[in-house]
Amino acid sequence: MQLLNNISRYLLGILLLVLGANGFLQFLPYPRLEPDAGAFMAAIASTGMIFLLLGLIEIVSGILLLSKKL
Repeated sequence: MQLLNNISRYLLGILLLVLGANGFLQFLPYPRLEPDAGAFMAAIASTGMIFLLLGLIEIVSGILLLSKKL
C-alpha cells in the first residue's frame, strides 16, 4: 500500500508541476474550443491574473507533493 501511495504522489506531483509550468511557458498546445467556451475563457483571461495564480498554485502543490510535505 505504501508503494501505491508513493507512486500516486510522484505521478500527481509531476503532473501538477508540468501543467503549472505550462501556464507560464506555454509549451503544450491548447485544444480548440467551442465558440461559447472560447468566449467564457476570454472573459476569465481578461481579469489578467487568474491563470497565473492557478499556474503558481499548481507548481507549489506539485513541489509540495514531490518533497513529501503535503
